[in-house]
Amino acid sequence: MGLFWCSYVPRPITRSILRPAAEYNAEILRITNETRKKQTTENKRYATSKAYYRKHLAKSPQNLAIALSTLDTQAANAAARIKSLSSRLKTVALGIRRQATEAINEYRLCRLALLREDLETRLIRKAEDSRLREYLQDRALQLRQQHHLVTSRLQESLQAEKLQQQQETESLRQQHHQVVSRLQEIIQTRNLQQHQKTEALHQQHQVVVSRLKEIRSRPKETTSRYKPAFDKNRPPLLVPNRGGVHTHDPGHTSQQLHPSSYIL
Repeated sequence: MGLFWCSYVPRPITRSILRPAAEYNAEILRITNETRKKQTTENKRYATSKAYYRKHLAKSPQNLAIALSTLDTQAANAAARIKSLSSRLKTVALGIRRQATEAINEYRLCRLALLREDLETRLIRKAEDSRLREYLQDRALQLRQQHHLVTSRLQESLQAEKLQQQQETESLRQQHHQVVSRLQEIIQTRNLQQHQKTEALHQQHQVVVSRLKEIRSRPKETTSRYKPAFDKNRPPLLVPNRGGVHTHDPGHTSQQLHPSSYIL
């Protein structure tokens, strides 16, 4: 149950607004009666003049015709003036009626505003009544229950959203752990392969160094004009050239080889 709210601000009530509509209607009737009286008076004067001209100027038809023509002209002018006055009076009457209607509407609006304010005051005073107090208590209880329901639903939605975020975070953490473990395995595998390659290169280097030492420790043989400079029973020594291709060099058996020139 709510109170009325007045959006209309009434103007101060004056005597011009409080004038009843009967006064405006009486003024309109008075103007109309005056117009009719003037028209009746003009018609009587015209009839009297016409009778006078007919009575006294009957012996002179020409003068009578002129007089009648003049009288008709005057009568037409009087009728035109009366018609113009009548139209002006009608316009004034319509304006007065419009103003009266506006004033009456303004008066009614003011009365309605006053009645509405009085009703609001009475309703405010009756707010201490037991029935209204019970209604307000019931309404407050309903609002409290609705607030509790909305709060519980909001908490449930927040908890569900929080749980979903936790699940997503846990899933992302597991994926990150899997990726990190996979990367560690790949790095360990590559390190092991690199270590094995390094060991193999080291062993090959040791073999090459021992072979070179063995070759250097052998006594040099003198070659004759008719004997070959190498032993056919000894296996040939492969010497890598600049292009990385191993070639057989029988004349340079004591050439020192660098370990980095061998291809695995």
